[in-house]
Amino acid sequence: MDLEGWPSSLGWRVVPALGIVAAGCSLLLGPAPTYREPGEGGRDAGPDAAREDAASEDASLDGAIRGDGGCREAFTDCVPVANTVYECSAGECAIASCVDGWGDCDDRSETGCEHPLNDVMRCGSCMTSCHWECASRECNDPVETVPGYANGCSLLRDRTVRCWGDNEHGQLGLGTTSPTPSVGPQGIVQRVFDVPVGVGHLADVVQFSLGTFFACAVTGSGEMLCWGANDSGQCGQGSLAEPNYRTARTVTRLGGGDAIGPVSAVAANAMHACAVLADTTVACWGHNTDLQVGSADDPVLLPTRVAGLTGVRSVGVGVRLSCALTTAGEVWCWGSNSDGSLGRGTTGAPSAVPAAVVAVTGSGRLSAVEELAVGSTHACARLGGEVVCWGSNGNGELGDGTMTARERPVYVMDGAARLSGVTAIAASTNFTCAMVGGHPRCWGRNNAGQLADGTLGEAQPSPTFVVVEDGSRLADASVLRAGGVGGCAHQRGAPHCWGLNAFGQAGNGDRMTRSHATPVLPPLLP
Repeated sequence: MDLEGWPSSLGWRVVPALGIVAAGCSLLLGPAPTYREPGEGGRDAGPDAAREDAASEDASLDGAIRGDGGCREAFTDCVPVANTVYECSAGECAIASCVDGWGDCDDRSETGCEHPLNDVMRCGSCMTSCHWECASRECNDPVETVPGYANGCSLLRDRTVRCWGDNEHGQLGLGTTSPTPSVGPQGIVQRVFDVPVGVGHLADVVQFSLGTFFACAVTGSGEMLCWGANDSGQCGQGSLAEPNYRTARTVTRLGGGDAIGPVSAVAANAMHACAVLADTTVACWGHNTDLQVGSADDPVLLPTRVAGLTGVRSVGVGVRLSCALTTAGEVWCWGSNSDGSLGRGTTGAPSAVPAAVVAVTGSGRLSAVEELAVGSTHACARLGGEVVCWGSNGNGELGDGTMTARERPVYVMDGAARLSGVTAIAASTNFTCAMVGGHPRCWGRNNAGQLADGTLGEAQPSPTFVVVEDGSRLADASVLRAGGVGGCAHQRGAPHCWGLNAFGQAGNGDRMTRSHATPVLPPLLP
């Protein structure tokens, strides 16, 4: 401190190395002592405090850190930071804990617990990021994404459903209809309760399926609900008086008046649907020009049991065809058979009576089936890691390297060998896909990018790899689904879709058809 020129009448004099003496009191050079009221956990200002403060002249006072052994009592020696509780550790101010919902994500004590743990980037912990949304500090991301003809939907971890695409028939389930497609996930599917009548979230969904302009879902309690177009009775309400249902409505009864009871699974396509009931029988309803509902009536307005079918564990439907997978590992089909779609070794008229699909060779039945996928008028079955298909094949959808229809199952071929290592299959109108080692592979029609191999137009009778925008193969994929004129798969939990996108059904923010897999946009939160 430069004291030259100060009036000597003030009584100040310079004392080397000690500081300044005035009226018998010495003041040390360095940081001014901090005054704290007695009884507030601090210490009085005075010579001792001054010496302690001077001793820490070189200490860092950035944020909450006080170095050189300066931290003795965190409450008094650490600079407060919101949402943070400090402690003294080796003379330093260290974070002891964070207020619930906050975290120290930059590992810097001086900034404290600086980040909330309830957003997409950090959900519940600093290291947890979400693809879509964070709710109550847990990721609420899609667990399944299903494409339809003109829209798509995802089932989220909290068992709600979000949809996007065309909503002209109320198939997004938002309680409205709109001629303008939604190009990204919107809202939460609503439902109408029976008593009292009102609209609320569709909750506890465990499985769902999309038709052309409608959808159906099954809840954990076995309740089945449908919404969207109803011009052929697709929503199973027993009437055509209301052509579109804008919110999900419970399907309550069978044809004949009996209560439908718990439902374990539902499958929809085009304009009809089928469900597996609690007693392992199957009931179908809707459009029935090819007897795909298993009845002589057309349309069928209430779910009607398919005669002679029991022991069913899953069901699949196409545009003109329906099939069931039994607990015995057999596949039974009914509906159109113009191209051998029923897999009985014959072609001919449609049949409303289910019969078993025959084996690849010999006179026995196809057996040991683990998974079933049904397209328009073709179907496929997974036998362990291999796949067999039968029916229409004008676009190579059977995957046997030809475009010849087959009346009985043939193996999907990968070059000269059978396709192997398959863990999941999916099928839709004139194309099929399989998951092999985390890579989706598709074959069949490709006029709208259904195969996602980077090309448009040319059909492929053998499996091709699904690629992303840069041409590399989609890898680390799971949860494969096909529907309408496209497909979807999850890559490390993030949904990717491809194919026809005229209604925004790929969910990627525009209406451009995609010949490669593109991420579905996160939804705009309601």
